[in-house]
Formats: sequence, C-alpha cells, structure tokens
Amino acid sequence: MRPINEDEEMDEEEEQKDQIKDCMEQMGKVPMPNKMFTRPVDVNQSHKFGHKPPGKLGICYDPIPWTEFFDHKERMDDNVPIYIAGHQGHVFLCMHGAGHSALSFAALAKNLKQHSTVVAFDFRGHGDNTLENETDLSEETLVNDAIEVIKYVSNKFSDASILLVGHSMGGSIATKAASKVMKEHAGEHWHKQIQGLFVIDVVEGSAMDALPFMENIVLSRPQEFKTIQSVVQYGVKSGTVRDIESARASMPDQVIPQVEGATGLTKYVWKTDLLASKAYWESWFKGLTQCFLDVRVPKQLLLAGSDRMDKDLTIAQMQGKFKLVVLDNVGHVIHEDQPRRVAEVFHQFLDQFKIPSKFNEQLVVTSVSGKKVVISH
Repeated sequence: MRPINEDEEMDEEEEQKDQIKDCMEQMGKVPMPNKMFTRPVDVNQSHKFGHKPPGKLGICYDPIPWTEFFDHKERMDDNVPIYIAGHQGHVFLCMHGAGHSALSFAALAKNLKQHSTVVAFDFRGHGDNTLENETDLSEETLVNDAIEVIKYVSNKFSDASILLVGHSMGGSIATKAASKVMKEHAGEHWHKQIQGLFVIDVVEGSAMDALPFMENIVLSRPQEFKTIQSVVQYGVKSGTVRDIESARASMPDQVIPQVEGATGLTKYVWKTDLLASKAYWESWFKGLTQCFLDVRVPKQLLLAGSDRMDKDLTIAQMQGKFKLVVLDNVGHVIHEDQPRRVAEVFHQFLDQFKIPSKFNEQLVVTSVSGKKVVISH
C-alpha cells in the first residue's frame, strides 16, 4: 500500500479531466431540472476534496477492506452477500442505491455498531452479488429480493427490532418492500419486527423530474480507470463522496477488473451497467410518496436539501406524518459524506419514538403530567 505520488496524481487527474470534459460539454447543452435526487459535478470547477494538505506527501487512495468496518460476511443462498457489523441492540437493515453496493454503508456501520447491529447487502447486479439475471433490476424483482433478505435477517435476529434503511433507489425499494410485507405477510410473526423506516435523499417528485436527464449524468462519468486508486480518487475529486475514508471503502466495490485483449493490461470498469436498467428507472420511484406515507411505522426522511421536497411530502410533513431531517454540506450520499452525523440522527430517532431494541418489549414512560404510559410495539 502506498500513497500516489505527485506526478502520478497529476497525470491521472489530467487524463480524467480530459475524459470527462467531452461528456460534460455535451451534458451542458441539456437543461437540468431545479430539483434532483442526485447532483452532477462540473469538473471544470475546482474541488476542495482530495487536494493535498500543505506539508504532506500525498493523499492515500488505496482501498480499505470491508473488514475494517464490518465484523463478518456471509451469503444467503450462496448468492447474496450480507455484511454484518455489531451484535447487539436494534438492527439497521440497509439497502444501497443504483450503481452502489453494501459498502456504501461501511462508514455508517463503523459509527453505529458500538450500540447497534448494521446489516447491508448487495442487490443483484451490484457488488459481490452472484444471482442470475443480474440485469433484471425491475421494481418487482428488487422488492422481492429485499423481502427475502428481510426474512433472512428476521430469522437470524429473531427478537430484534428491525429498521429498514434505504438510499436513493434503495430507499424506494425499502419503502415498497415494507408496504408489501405489511399487506401480504401481516399474519406472519416476523413482519412485526419492522419497527421503523429511514429513507435517504430520494423524493418521488424530484426523482421523476430528473429521469429525463439521468442518461447524460451517467455518461458524464469516466468509463474506465487505469488503477483502483484512480477510482477512489475520482470519487473524491468529483465530489461524489466527500469523506475519503468512506470513498476508500465504497468506490472500489463499484468497479470490476477487465483485461484488454490487445495489450493484456488490466483496467477497471463500472460493475453495474446503469444504462441497461433505464427501462426500470421510472418504476423505481413511481408511487413512492403515497407508499411511504401509508407504511404504518415511525419513519424519517433524510435529505441533502429542503428543495428536494415535493408538494405532497411537504403537506404530509407539516401534518406530522413523518420526521424530516435536512443536513447541510453533503451531497447525494449523505450517509457517506457525514456518517457520524447520520448515526447521531438515527439514535435520536430511536429515542424520540421510544423504539425498544427487542420488538416485543413494552416500554413504560412517564408523561409530562406524571402519568405512566405503556408503549407497546
């Protein structure tokens, strides 16, 4: 393991800028919506992320192994990788966004596992998932996949309260999976373990507004990298991930090595072909708002800016139907940019709604008037 020296960093940085510049120029010809669930990056503007501090030799972009964040990894049905951190308290079951992986939650897991358990898995076509039909990223397939993981986790942690956490596409899938579980599995014991829902930076209105422009956003990324370090460097320099430790954990898992036949050299390309899933984009987010509001558990929406709220959610939030938290100085991957702050937000949510670590426990709280009130979950 070694830091990238100054000459290597400058060469790779210039090459990345040239590669992205052409795509960004084309992208600049297309008007972008005011509200988006993801933010494109203009590489012509300077970024403070990834610059070398004065007096230091350089920034290390080497990958950090998952073992630095999660305690162990197992496979469900030999195909679905499941990462687990911690062994006590509430269980946070995390679902990543399109193109990301379970390791998107690595830094958050590190900040939660002292008092809670964090479980994250790779959707098909992502990370280390080996399910067949990896290009079938339809809403129905992903929701059914998620429910199978929920069943698996509920069986493994049979007494624990489970809180579903989803980012972007994963936020929509988590919401729709929770809704389907409560409608179609209401008679089964395990469905009662779902005690909360966290949705990170996805709103139906702004997501649907952004869909016509998503192809240009995907094309604005470099299509290949010479080294795994340059993948991490791109994530940081582009502002995709603002926390370098998280970038070193999550960015390498988004690419796979590919050997060029003519030269025999290894390059790295994106693991998930997002453009191939274009036919499913609308279905991921359509109906999200109503589904989110209908799920009968305490829920929280965590956004990178209040401008992401659509009309229906704004009205519902004013009526107290869910908790809204807006964080500043973050991008689309809020949980990666400020993992410690997000962990604090999660614990505040548990305290506010008095959610016990064991779902069948009864809590006795004292009201302002001094009356004892029994809260049963």
